[in-house]
Amino acid sequence: MLIALGALLLTNAAVQAATSWQTIRQPVSGAPQSIGGFANGCIIGAEALPLEASGY
Repeated sequence: MLIALGALLLTNAAVQAATSWQTIRQPVSGAPQSIGGFANGCIIGAEALPLEASGY
């Protein structure tokens, strides 16, 4: 019974973890704004930095 309950809880958590944010595959326009926190956040309106440039 406990195994079945644990499996049900894990399955339910996996379904709830899927969000509409996971479907975004391209940059979103708008004024720069951070969303979320330091460990799990995102940013709107940012621009990609070049992989190589003078100064870094």
